[in-house]
Amino acid sequence: MAIKIIIAGSRSFTDYDFAKSILDELIPVGMDVEIVSGTAKGADQRGERYAKEKASQSLALFLIGASTNEVRAMCATIKWLSMRIVS
Repeated sequence: MAIKIIIAGSRSFTDYDFAKSILDELIPVGMDVEIVSGTAKGADQRGERYAKEKASQSLALFLIGASTNEVRAMCATIKWLSMRIVS
């Protein structure tokens, strides 16, 4: 069974090398991992990039994002709760 990791945070976070170094420490090579992303700019996108680069290492990526401006305005809490349920 895979472990699930939510990657979410500040929209101003841009340091991919830092995110990668932390995730490399947290995720043992060969372990099945599902990365859950809220698809926002910043930390979420760094997590998505990590998952895509490590796709050959048993990583899956789940994207839970808002599809319209109206939904974005109403669903920040619902989106977070959905990410929590998935993980």
